[in-house]
Amino acid sequence: MIKPQSIKNKLTNQSIDFSVIHQEYDQLHLIVNDVKLTFFTFPYKIEKQEVLDDIIGMPGLLNLAAMKALALGGRAKWKDYVDLYFLLKNYWSLKEIERKAIEIFGNAFSTKLFRQQLSYFNDIDYSEAVEYLVKQPSEKEIKEFLTETALEVL
Repeated sequence: MIKPQSIKNKLTNQSIDFSVIHQEYDQLHLIVNDVKLTFFTFPYKIEKQEVLDDIIGMPGLLNLAAMKALALGGRAKWKDYVDLYFLLKNYWSLKEIERKAIEIFGNAFSTKLFRQQLSYFNDIDYSEAVEYLVKQPSEKEIKEFLTETALEVL
């Protein structure tokens, strides 16, 4: 279980300016130096691979990709599709992400369902704006790439 007040105290003690966007008992959404950070209670053990300024631990990209793959089952947010587009295009293969998701989540993750979700776009939630750090691909390009990737032979 995260401790929102402890996180805020740690940032304050380090003289880090932040603003709270949203807070609940199991999650905390902040803006720190124009970067949105989300802390949430996650029922699975995820190893930290990066520690920023001895303050915040983060999972590595492959673990984040596996978390995004699992998240598609519970929500269809455009930002998750965009993140998976860049992760699949530039860093990890679909098989690598699926293997990691199975390793972390076991039977809670279905490769078949994940592949279906990667190519199903009818109920996408576009409410959260996506900020691109590189040239923005078109929505069509993202959808075509994800569909082609989902259809790769196992």
